[in-house]
Amino acid sequence: MGDFAKSKALMNDLEKRYSNHSVVQSYWLPSIRAQIALQKNDTAAALNELQTAAPLDTLYPQVMFYSHMPSVVLRAEAYSRSGQFALAAVEWSKVLDNPGIVQLSATAPMARLQLARSYVSQAALGDSSARAKARAAYKEFLALWQDADVGIHVLTEARSEYSKLQ
Repeated sequence: MGDFAKSKALMNDLEKRYSNHSVVQSYWLPSIRAQIALQKNDTAAALNELQTAAPLDTLYPQVMFYSHMPSVVLRAEAYSRSGQFALAAVEWSKVLDNPGIVQLSATAPMARLQLARSYVSQAALGDSSARAKARAAYKEFLALWQDADVGIHVLTEARSEYSKLQ
């Protein structure tokens, strides 16, 4: 699923070349390490790495005035994979609560779908309020995509998932 040796070599090179660069050291390298940990299904290591990046979640890395918020997305993914769906929902909500940061990114609409999925998982674990939250999040996602081309895989999946909640 990836060339971990090459990834690690590139990461080590970044670490050496930018040893005094606070954003690289505090945000990018922990995010890269977290992604590698997730590729190895080590959610605990990913979450540990992302603690360093957390203070910079909404500050960096803005490129041309927007960001994909990778540290938040990675943290949400790690929480989801480890069965901590309520915490995943908190992370997906961070994306939605910062529309100015993700304005030009695919992260924003996908965060709404992932939030709905987090709520579905919470409902399956017995959270009685999560089902209604999931329906609302799916409705918002589907409303955003109402004019999308037919047959887009993620949209087809979302419609199917939403119909199961009715």
